[in-house]
Amino acid sequence: MHDPAALLWLGDRLASPEFGSVSWRLACRSAAWETSLADVLRRSRNDFAEWKLLPLQRVAAQQAVHHHYGPDLDAAAFIEAVGAARLGTLSACISQLLTTARYWRDNERLPEGGVDAMTFEVTELVRETNRVRRPGLSPHAKVRVAKRLGAMMTFARAQVVSVAPAVTDALSADELPNDPEPTEPAVRIDRRRIARS
Repeated sequence: MHDPAALLWLGDRLASPEFGSVSWRLACRSAAWETSLADVLRRSRNDFAEWKLLPLQRVAAQQAVHHHYGPDLDAAAFIEAVGAARLGTLSACISQLLTTARYWRDNERLPEGGVDAMTFEVTELVRETNRVRRPGLSPHAKVRVAKRLGAMMTFARAQVVSVAPAVTDALSADELPNDPEPTEPAVRIDRRRIARS
């Protein structure tokens, strides 16, 4: 989640004199890195250095996929397919490369586009289970709720959704439309089930 206020707070804290003798190492995805935070740190700390990881070379990408999936996936064939589809930028983010490899293994083809890839990744994430408590919703229902939350946060310009009532600066889950889904006319969004999931 991108929150400019959190980055401003982080920049102020790291640049404050009380942390002047502390060595920090910050890491994040290239797409999420904010130049504004780098500018604050560069002005306040003489020893600040910014590094960017280069994409994996073809052999290294193949080794990473093989190491992660072993004999369940033909890493050489997968990397060949990625290259033929001109998706070499995947090697700049190992998690995306491995997720795409899992898609390729499960579907015997590469995703048809960004939406296809993201739908697969979100569906995989909602399948993760917690051994301590059983989820209150099926993976399919979780995806529907996630889509609704995403739409509400986008159009309401909210950064936080809360199941607690009257939380300041948060979109309350009670404000989510609870109209039945077109594909399941008898199913409504239930805030209590969302909270348990």
